[in-house]
Amino acid sequence: MKAKMMVMLVILLGFFLMEPKVACAYTKNVSMKINGVPVNFDTPPQLINGKLFIPARGLLETLGYQIKWDRNTKRITAIRKDKSIILKVGSKEVTVEGKNIELSAPVMISQAKIFVGADFMQKGLSMRLTWDEKMALCSVWSKEVENISITGSGNFITACEDSILHITLKAENPKVNEMLKKANKLLQDNHLSEAISCYDGILEQISSIKNPKEYSEVKTNLGNAYYRLS
Repeated sequence: MKAKMMVMLVILLGFFLMEPKVACAYTKNVSMKINGVPVNFDTPPQLINGKLFIPARGLLETLGYQIKWDRNTKRITAIRKDKSIILKVGSKEVTVEGKNIELSAPVMISQAKIFVGADFMQKGLSMRLTWDEKMALCSVWSKEVENISITGSGNFITACEDSILHITLKAENPKVNEMLKKANKLLQDNHLSEAISCYDGILEQISSIKNPKEYSEVKTNLGNAYYRLS
């Protein structure tokens, strides 16, 4: 009896070992900021098996590119003025202004959307990228932002080609509001050292607790000024 039970256990163990393993992709939604401003895509960036992927159409349209999709070749062509980018589903190679760039992972389709690896932003778009694993937050900085859809209300965006985006909002304190206008104008006109001095002066008069919106704006634009100065 014991011998029969042992034989059955061996047979069952053999079936278990022979059963093919199915790899399940672990996905997690990710938040994203561009130049300190939260951005919303129809489909959020995703962490798939430990790799960060960004929705290609959402990212490129946010940066001002016109998108063309060829269903037959599964290829995206993005054009902005004299700049062009080509991505093909299943390929690690992307073409940016005629130059081929190899990514760490192929362009892929997930949830009926096309995703590209986060290193595309660094290698293909010359963006600076930071990743906060605890907050699941991807932050990128670009010098070529034309238009961004942001969350929240009461915010106004000022952006132009080849300059870093900055946020403007109306402060409750009239004096601070005038200082913000002056600092933002200096930043827009590329008077970076003077803008930094103005923002520092504003920070001496507000706090993150009493003036969270103004404080956030000043810190974001101050960071932009320092980045452009570097």
